Amino acid sequence: MKKKVKKTNSRLTFSQIVNLYSKYIEYTKGLKEHGLKHSQRTTLSDIAEDTGLKKSTIHHYFNKIFAGKPAYLSNLFTIYKKNLFRTFRNRKPSSALICQEKKVVDWILRARQAGLPVGYSDVREKGLELIVCKPGLRFSNKWVKNFLKRHNLSLRKATHRTIRNNMTVIKSKIEIYLKNIKTLRGKWKYDDSMIINFDETPIFFDFEVKTVEKKGKKFVRALQIAKDKRLTCGITIAASGDVLPSLLIYNQPGVLKCENNDYDHDMRFFHTKSGWVNEEVFIYWLEEIILPYVKKRRALLVFDTYSAHVSKAFQDQILKYDNLDIALIPGGLTYLLQPLDVSFNHSFKTLIHNEWKKYLNSQKEEIIKAHESLKEKKNEEVPGNQTEIKKEDLKNSKMRKLLKKGFFNQARRKIKDGSCTLKLIQVDTVVDWVNSAIEKMRRKRKLIIKSFKICGLSNNLDGSEDRLIHNYEYLMNRL
Repeated sequence: MKKKVKKTNSRLTFSQIVNLYSKYIEYTKGLKEHGLKHSQRTTLSDIAEDTGLKKSTIHHYFNKIFAGKPAYLSNLFTIYKKNLFRTFRNRKPSSALICQEKKVVDWILRARQAGLPVGYSDVREKGLELIVCKPGLRFSNKWVKNFLKRHNLSLRKATHRTIRNNMTVIKSKIEIYLKNIKTLRGKWKYDDSMIINFDETPIFFDFEVKTVEKKGKKFVRALQIAKDKRLTCGITIAASGDVLPSLLIYNQPGVLKCENNDYDHDMRFFHTKSGWVNEEVFIYWLEEIILPYVKKRRALLVFDTYSAHVSKAFQDQILKYDNLDIALIPGGLTYLLQPLDVSFNHSFKTLIHNEWKKYLNSQKEEIIKAHESLKEKKNEEVPGNQTEIKKEDLKNSKMRKLLKKGFFNQARRKIKDGSCTLKLIQVDTVVDWVNSAIEKMRRKRKLIIKSFKICGLSNNLDGSEDRLIHNYEYLMNRL
């Protein structure tokens, strides 16, 4: 005799479990209603006939899963959704869809070359127009994000804004500038240490930072830790990786007192009305920093077209020296052609920002304790409060008496409560930060050398390193 093989039900699908759960609810209701006859109740045999499942399987789900785990169905639905999402995510779009998406990408790139901003709404509208192979496709924000991810695109904030947008003119300017540099280098054979770049950059005393706050709060308050705004730092670097003495310009004469301090890096201090480099400061840079460094060797000075750099007084002064050549960077292109803007300034300011964070963190605990101690003094009168006006004081004579007592002057008066013990940042503190940051940047000689090559100022004349011009991936890799 052949042995009987037991038939087992395959694993139930999600829809089968949902159907079985509805039957379970009907079954439990029938058991609770004692007035019904046995023939009127729904039995397990009836459910087995309706669903086509085994009676033992139904008994297992009713007594062990549905009864013992009331959240089973909701948990199963969550797992079902996750699995459905995974299968949907792993599905690749059809070739027809990809071809039509490439038309949208082509339109985006042409719009960006023309300088036009392209947002999510623009991508959605163009998708509706060009993608017709899937009529039911919903062009939601999620679709736009996945579309950008598929085609190696991202939503970026504009870093530079220009009024004129003639790319051919910009390219021709860059080509002429680099050609002139190559001609000068081919004729005079400058040493790398004699290709020098100078630029001014602002150093801020305080930084705007984001902070964690409760959702929906309208006003987000932050302590101001500096009264003054900024000072200007004039940085000079050479293609050999050298960092020359720096200029520090401030709009108050107090900065001149810093000359008496000892710093690791050689810094020269100036006071100007605007706090920026003027003709006198730039001529000083030429005579006291460049000439002692260059001596009688041939050198190429590279800087932008700032007013102090092209002033008549500076032109007359530099014409006295035959060994100095000048290369002026075209306006609006310093972010591409100036080594300091390409790499040095960002790293330099990041180091200063880190020093600012350390300064603030060193006083956080004191400020929090002082603020909490002020909260505890609830019964004391808070200084600077206005006097309360009562209804009987609203008569004309009473109001005049309040005015005589200085009611308005009291409202305007600013009284310090002494709760904040934060020490405001002074100029000598910022000078210390600059000194520390420059000393750290002097160790990054390879970064400076790379920045000159990316700007096309120190590449080999045989053209073997022309591929490095504007190649910013090279900046992040090792030499």
